Parts: sequence; C-alpha cells; structure tokens
Amino acid sequence: MDRYGQRVPPYRETLNYVRRVKKQTAVSSSSVRRVIYKTVQVVDGRRITTYTDTRPSSGQYEIVDTRR
Repeated sequence: MDRYGQRVPPYRETLNYVRRVKKQTAVSSSSVRRVIYKTVQVVDGRRITTYTDTRPSSGQYEIVDTRR
C-alpha cells in the first residue's frame, strides 16, 4: 500500500480483498468518524506494515486516514 499511496495495488487478489473488506465494514451512518492507524514492526529483519481502525495500545503509530 505504501508504494501505491492512496490507490489500491492493481493485483486481482488485493482488489478482491479490498472489495470484501469494504462490503463487510460498510457503515450506513455518515456521521461515524473512521480513523485508520498504521504501525510498522521489524520481524526477522523485515519491516511489516499493519493498518487497523483500532488505536494501538502501545508503540508508535501514524494516522493515515480520517473519514466521515
């Protein structure tokens, strides 16, 4: 995701995954505020980036999207 910025990477598996997630997380009320948090961990020398709508309880994070 970092490589493609705000766009979804053009891979069939990723596009299908994003469609499924959007369908399951659709919010009917437009007054609900959504915040997306980005965390980066190093596991076995590799950077692992994770996105979630739940604020991490510890460690560093970045807010990458706020939607209404």
